[in-house]
Amino acid sequence: MVPEYLKEETKHTLVLFDMDGVVAEFNLFEDPKIKAHVPGVYLEKRPIYSVLKSIDELRQNKNIEIGILSSCEIPSQKEEKIKWVSQFLPFIKLENIHVIIFEEENYTKENKRFAKVELIQRLTGFEKYYLIEDRHEIIKATNSIFPFMAHHVSEFLD
Repeated sequence: MVPEYLKEETKHTLVLFDMDGVVAEFNLFEDPKIKAHVPGVYLEKRPIYSVLKSIDELRQNKNIEIGILSSCEIPSQKEEKIKWVSQFLPFIKLENIHVIIFEEENYTKENKRFAKVELIQRLTGFEKYYLIEDRHEIIKATNSIFPFMAHHVSEFLD
């Protein structure tokens, strides 16, 4: 299901979807594996097909491009995420896949929630941006800087 505010978008828009818990399943039991840097965790994630179906419908609007904006701990996890996106969302351009690597950035526990909005602020080439996210603290942080930019993934579910 595509929300009404996107169905009729007329500006050149990039809609950025988070990966874990949005387009791919997030399982709390895999968190220790992620923190221990176990290879393959991201490659084994199950797609959330109802969201992928909504993305496919959203792509019908010629003014909208789809992207990914996710985060991880280390560079090898970024590579796994890119491979996953290439497999399940092959139409997404590589330049529209953004993965923040926390190991390489100076984010603290307190300011990680602003990492995505800071990256969006550096993007160019589009008139409008939206972030589709599952974590409330990221949605609130993003909307505190750009009201109504971040939305919860549940808007895309039947």
